[in-house]
Amino acid sequence: MKWKTTQFAESQLDGDKKIRFHLKNADLYSYLPDQNPGKLTVTYVPAENGGLLPSDEKIPESLRFAMRGKPSGYRVVSERGWVYADLHSVAAEKTSACFTKDADWTDDVDWCVEAWYRVADMGTEPNYGLATFVSPSSARNAAIFLSDKAVGIISSRDHTHQVLKSVDMNTTDGFHWYRLVHSGGEKGTISLSVDGKEAICLAYTDLFHRGVPTPGIMFGPNAGHMEGRLHVAKFGYRVGSTDPLFGPVKQP
Repeated sequence: MKWKTTQFAESQLDGDKKIRFHLKNADLYSYLPDQNPGKLTVTYVPAENGGLLPSDEKIPESLRFAMRGKPSGYRVVSERGWVYADLHSVAAEKTSACFTKDADWTDDVDWCVEAWYRVADMGTEPNYGLATFVSPSSARNAAIFLSDKAVGIISSRDHTHQVLKSVDMNTTDGFHWYRLVHSGGEKGTISLSVDGKEAICLAYTDLFHRGVPTPGIMFGPNAGHMEGRLHVAKFGYRVGSTDPLFGPVKQP
């Protein structure tokens, strides 16, 4: 067997790669598939990526998010041992400060989304303004509802966002670990836990199908022309698995 090698062109250096092997005159064809087909894990932790925003081109495309507001509303802050994304939607700028990522799956697929959040300013945000949306076009949608005084679960139909259930909580006193989980397939449950304790559990069928095109994943202040501010120390989601991503908040 004779091996041939060549260098990647500069335009090929970044991004994920798959490798294909072709054995000539052997009646064999082999292809290295994606590991864990059907499962996906995406995380953003600025303390571990050199202080980058999730939209930075240095981040691999499979982990990168799209910035949906003016760049002035996004920055990474280091203070008192914390490193976090400071997402500030300034009403006077007539913008938002969220990130989005395309993603789609069906109702039979389990998933989870997690974050270490601190609400810095509820401002004039509506009920969905600081929400973390999970809105696959082929499945029911849910979101983590956040205000300065409560946390809960939202589901949306068209452009109407309904808080299905919420509990009182001070979300401004520090970072908290929020975890939204769909388990059990189409007849399963949607649950929200905070700092490792379940706060809400509903039937998955209580959720709505969105009915309008939206990004599959969205986090950060998302209501255009409204004032709001959210600090994000960690964010991530899994599709095809509900294994925890981060665990409880650890003080630096």
